[in-house]
Amino acid sequence: MKLIDLVEEKDDSKKGTYAGVRFSKETIDGIKEYIKDNDIPNHTKFHKMHTTLLYSREYCPDYVPAGKFEEAMHGKPEEFEVWDSQPDDDDHVAKCLVMRYTCPELVKRHKTLMDEHNATYDFDEYKPHVTFSYDIGDMKIKDLPKFKGKIELVEEYGEDLNLDWAKDNSDITEKD
Repeated sequence: MKLIDLVEEKDDSKKGTYAGVRFSKETIDGIKEYIKDNDIPNHTKFHKMHTTLLYSREYCPDYVPAGKFEEAMHGKPEEFEVWDSQPDDDDHVAKCLVMRYTCPELVKRHKTLMDEHNATYDFDEYKPHVTFSYDIGDMKIKDLPKFKGKIELVEEYGEDLNLDWAKDNSDITEKD
C-alpha cells in the first residue's frame, strides 16, 4: 500500500456528475403553449424542463455550477426528433419527443467542462435539446409545426449523477 492510499480515501458514493441548464419563464410558457396547441401526449412536467449540459460517469470533484447567468444564453429552435428512452422495469422503450436547438455558447460550455474536468460523455456529439415528452406513443411528428418560441437559458445547476434517473422520475410526465 502506498502512503497516498492511506491519506486519500476514495469516495465511492460519488457515481458521477450531472449538470443542466434551466429555461426562462418565457421559454417555459412558450413550450407549454406549443404542447397544448399540438396535443403532445405525456409531456414533461414544466418545472422539470431543462437541457443536459454534462452527464459524466466520472465524478468531477472540482465542478462548481455557474448558477444564474449574468446574461441569458439564447438558442435557435431547430427540428423535432424521436429518441428511444431508457428501458423501464419491463424493458419497454418509450419514444421521447425532443426538440434540438443550436446554442454555440452552450456547446462551448459543454466542451470546456469536459476538458477542465476530464469528464466522460456517453455520446459522440453533444446535441442541445429539450425533451417535450418522454412517451409520445404512436404520435407522428412529421406534421408538427416548427417551434417559434424563444429558447432562453438562465441558470446552470449541478448534482451527483443518478444513473437510475428514469426510474426515479416515473412522475416526470403529466397528462394535462
